[in-house]
Amino acid sequence: MSIAVPLGRNLRRLRKATGDSQETLAQKAALHRTVIPDLENGHREPQAATILKLAGALGVDPGELFTGMRWVTPKPAKPGYFDL
Repeated sequence: MSIAVPLGRNLRRLRKATGDSQETLAQKAALHRTVIPDLENGHREPQAATILKLAGALGVDPGELFTGMRWVTPKPAKPGYFDL
């Protein structure tokens, strides 16, 4: 699973906690209005700048968007992966 899906869930949860609509959050974060639904539905992985804009608009630490995710340290000869 891509990190886009759990990140989108976290974004939706945090946005709803503020009572903002998707369009209002996009305006606060200086993003195009179509970005929020794409992110919330797991169709996009945001760049670092977008994560910072969203966190600022939501009034949370950027790490809140990654709640429940962690990087699993790779074993020898195997790649690491996200534990989602």
